[in-house]
Amino acid sequence: MANTILNPRDPHNAHDGKQVSLVSLSLNGKYAVTYSEDDKSIEGWIVENSEPILDHEANVYKLPKEWTYIYEIKVNDSKIVCYSSYDNNIEIFQMSTEHQQIELNPPPESLVEYKINFKKEGNLVIFNNDKISIYHSKAAQIQTFV
Repeated sequence: MANTILNPRDPHNAHDGKQVSLVSLSLNGKYAVTYSEDDKSIEGWIVENSEPILDHEANVYKLPKEWTYIYEIKVNDSKIVCYSSYDNNIEIFQMSTEHQQIELNPPPESLVEYKINFKKEGNLVIFNNDKISIYHSKAAQIQTFV
């Protein structure tokens, strides 16, 4: 039985040929995402031998219409993407054919001048208002450091 490509796309025409605005590489360097402000999309890439290969197991992610611009985007080794906007919103989803949204529990307090990142084991870190919150992906736990 031949391998089935779920969504064949031309890697040379990612983002409908529009310019890439942001790039994020997972900590182990095996997965990357690109964002284009021009077409408001996020594409996933598998990295093999330092070469990006369009992830055919993940559909193009289109930003919600109310989003204007992403200023920060991060991805972990499990293809979980976290991005944020200038109007202090955070969205998290997993790159796949379904783009499952991920809710933070509990949600972060009012976000002002915050930064996002992933730790090596895949946990999401949010630095916000002089507080560091670590969201564990496998358990509904959060650690907060002041």
